[in-house]
Amino acid sequence: MNTFVHRIYKLMRSRREQYEELRAANSLKEILSYRTNHNFMGFNGQIIRATIIRKMANVSKGTVFVETGAAYGASTICAHRYLCLPVYSCEISLKNFIISRIMTLNMKAIKIYRSSSPMFLRRLCNMDLLSECPIFYLDAHGGAHGKEYLPLLDEISIIAELDQFVVIIDDCRVPHEDNFGYDVYDGIAIDIDFMQRALRGKKINKIYFPNYSADLDTGFCRGYCVFWRSRELDRAHSRGDFSLNLLSSYELK
Repeated sequence: MNTFVHRIYKLMRSRREQYEELRAANSLKEILSYRTNHNFMGFNGQIIRATIIRKMANVSKGTVFVETGAAYGASTICAHRYLCLPVYSCEISLKNFIISRIMTLNMKAIKIYRSSSPMFLRRLCNMDLLSECPIFYLDAHGGAHGKEYLPLLDEISIIAELDQFVVIIDDCRVPHEDNFGYDVYDGIAIDIDFMQRALRGKKINKIYFPNYSADLDTGFCRGYCVFWRSRELDRAHSRGDFSLNLLSSYELK
């Protein structure tokens, strides 16, 4: 079985995954043991990251998951099945759009649009389709958008107009832990300097990164960062609630 066919097969199986044991996990040991006997496809296969996202969604009372860059639909399906949320996603590549639509066929709580990510986000906001505290997963950085255009700045500007939100940015450089992979587009790295430029003037004072070793997580080792506008999450992180205690904060200048 070639790699593409095997990936599609695993994606189809993930449509039926229940995630009950993972939802019940209360420690790193329990989180990581889940991967031994289960197929985990979403969020680069990074099961610790997924657990943190679920905690943020629960604490913030998020009721919709918004993804930019569906690719083949792995995180799209996982967000719906594991987080138990309706999902809006977009994909600008025609090939990936078709595959992701096929992978999510008859999953009525998932809507995937062929669109650039900024246009997609503006459409959701203008149509008033977002909940009180939407969860955004930004993963549409380059590629089909064009070599010289990095849409992340526009995405953040649109999201920052909302009263409440949670944002996870994939493929971001983690300070002091380069074993997490990250993206560079036309010489521009998705790193703390870029994040500060994107968030300047947006009334976001902190950004959060994983504070665990890259080799501890499962799946495809990619970095990420998180920021939010949520009093509930501020309080939960300051208390050191599991699994938010797996994130360290970085004060923005």
